[in-house]
Amino acid sequence: MPDITAPQTIEPIRHAFPAEKSKAWHYKIHPYYTKQPSNVVGEYIRHFCPEGGLVVDPFSGSGVTAVEALTNRRRAISMDLDPLAAFITRQTCLAPVDLNAYQEAYRKIEEDIWPIVEFVRSASPKELEDYKLTEWYPKGVKLPSNADRGYVEDLFGKAQLITLAHLRSAIVKIPDTQTKELLLFAFSGILARASITYGIDSKHAGGGDSAIFKVYRYWVPPNPDYRDVWGLFSTRVRLVANAKKKSNALFGDFVREDETFNIYCDSAANLLKHVNKNTVDYIYTDPPYGAHISYLDLSTMWHAWLGFEISAEKRASEAIEGGEQQFDEKHYLDMLQKSFEPMFHALKDDAWLSLVFH
Repeated sequence: MPDITAPQTIEPIRHAFPAEKSKAWHYKIHPYYTKQPSNVVGEYIRHFCPEGGLVVDPFSGSGVTAVEALTNRRRAISMDLDPLAAFITRQTCLAPVDLNAYQEAYRKIEEDIWPIVEFVRSASPKELEDYKLTEWYPKGVKLPSNADRGYVEDLFGKAQLITLAHLRSAIVKIPDTQTKELLLFAFSGILARASITYGIDSKHAGGGDSAIFKVYRYWVPPNPDYRDVWGLFSTRVRLVANAKKKSNALFGDFVREDETFNIYCDSAANLLKHVNKNTVDYIYTDPPYGAHISYLDLSTMWHAWLGFEISAEKRASEAIEGGEQQFDEKHYLDMLQKSFEPMFHALKDDAWLSLVFH
């Protein structure tokens, strides 16, 4: 008789799955680069990782691998060098969320800053120019050298800057950490739309996009769209609330930090600091594509508003070609090699790694 206790051989997937990226509940929760189609990632996780097993993604991005692992009751460990990516992943995966506290905090913020909202909506250009902005906002933070503007504050009209500064100030005063971070998540989700990198798509009614996600630099279109910040924020708050309602239902009480879920802001080369050798059941990862996107450079605006510091060590560890550091192809390949070696050692015998590469 066959030995039913012997491990079963897992065959590779030999067929394609239709990508349904935009149907995922978290797809529009926060902008980021090159998001994976969640339904496809889920199919791979169910095929290659047993229920209750450990799924790792050392290049987390917006956290799609972790979302699908947790949805399918697999433990998840994610890593990303970019603190913005780590922040997005954690806030997307966080569950359960107290939505009553979230909505109550939003209403308090609306009450506090409504006079400012009314002022910027009715003020003349001269009144806006003369307004003395005393609330904190990022000052003197340089943008990458290929940007159309010099500093982060130059990416916003005065009305947008005034409202964003007051809005952020109101959010950081919220005493409950979970609620505060989730509202900062909603706040940071509107920054690209509130900036002058956002332009209207004349071919599609009501359509538009930020150049940051189209041409991958801080390009300012000839006719930028100066958008109403409070309108953007109130819409984003509702979007996040609807998404977290779904994640509360999907994840239940399965998400427990330091037990079933962890996100680390660290280089993939340091994977073995966070997992032991031969303990990972499956790796699904989507590493940087070389010279295509300079992630840390492009996240400068978000880092500035959220207070994320990028050390020289982090910049030196980024697996890219080009960028502000002018890394060559050798650097990029060296960083990838340093990242894949620990993945090999972290995986169990006969476990699989799926690599998305373009």
